[in-house]
Amino acid sequence: MQDSNGLKYTLIACTVLVGVGRFFIEPRLNIPTSTGFYEALAHIHVGLLIGIWLAKRKEPGNLASLCFWQMIAITVLEVVMFVIQKNA
Repeated sequence: MQDSNGLKYTLIACTVLVGVGRFFIEPRLNIPTSTGFYEALAHIHVGLLIGIWLAKRKEPGNLASLCFWQMIAITVLEVVMFVIQKNA
């Protein structure tokens, strides 16, 4: 079955928004803030990417590959930003 291009573009757009949003927050431990809301949405988005990757990894097409590389990109961005902000 062919993957929908609309789904691919939506995943790309959401991943870009999560990535860009990371530059506008400062990590805090008190959850009831906009930072906590961003972190919750980012975790839900990565969980969605993992779910799609697990469900589609055996099927032909590149949706699983797209989700996998988006997971890696968001994770690397999060770690790098955390280290930069922690050392600042």
